[in-house]
Amino acid sequence: MLDERSVIWRYAGDVRGLLFLGRAFLLQVMHPTIGAGVGEHSNFKTDPWGRLHTSFDLVLRTIYGPQGERTGAEVRAAHKTIKGVGAGGRRYSAYEPEAYFWVLATGVDSVLAGAGRWFPALAPAEERRAYDETRELGRRFGLRDRDMPEDLTAFREWYATIVEERLEDNPTVRDFLEVISAPAPPRAFPRQLWPPLRLLGGHAGWLMTVGTAPAGVRDRLELPWSRTQEAELSALSRALRTFEAMPARLRYLPPAREAFARAKGQTAARARVVEDQLAA
Repeated sequence: MLDERSVIWRYAGDVRGLLFLGRAFLLQVMHPTIGAGVGEHSNFKTDPWGRLHTSFDLVLRTIYGPQGERTGAEVRAAHKTIKGVGAGGRRYSAYEPEAYFWVLATGVDSVLAGAGRWFPALAPAEERRAYDETRELGRRFGLRDRDMPEDLTAFREWYATIVEERLEDNPTVRDFLEVISAPAPPRAFPRQLWPPLRLLGGHAGWLMTVGTAPAGVRDRLELPWSRTQEAELSALSRALRTFEAMPARLRYLPPAREAFARAKGQTAARARVVEDQLAA
């Protein structure tokens, strides 16, 4: 069950997770089905910030929203038209179970990879729970149990196989790497203030995207990675860990803050009911 006790609730809405979206998206579009679908049906090249906000907001609403199952069903319905013919004449559909689950798989893998380095470490039982909760999220998006590895051990084996045998370089990957290395400003942002932020943000985004990707992925894409870059990534990691001292109202994105507040209110209401019953 996804609620205030969930591992996924603890991590998905953390503002630091925004820095991992590039890593997840890179791995996603390296899958041939997702790469073809995004290349033909997404506006991420012309409006990367708008695409990021829309897509991630839907995921957060599915995780944290009081109508998460309904939102997940709406997301699945919206993907019905994402199909076509990709490279080599291969037909693809967003509903292919492997590709559909791969999107969620890159998310939970980013959490597991970041725990202990950018986020608080997870105990083995918490890692297993995080994956079980990902399966619950998959059900909200319309996946069947047989479409997802049954437990964390099976997931890690499946994930390694996908990375090794299915991921590939493609035009969408190259478009994304170009976008993230020199991001355009958000539509409402003053353009005269953007150049220094683009330089800083583009560099940080590149470090987090490329540096946290599996080494085999970097090799396949022929993306160089130096000791200097690794040192910069380590420094960024240390800075991210300081976020733990921030108040929750600053550390969590709005859908997560609202969900935790709603859960707190429900807990208080239940406590009052119990008190009234005991006093009767």
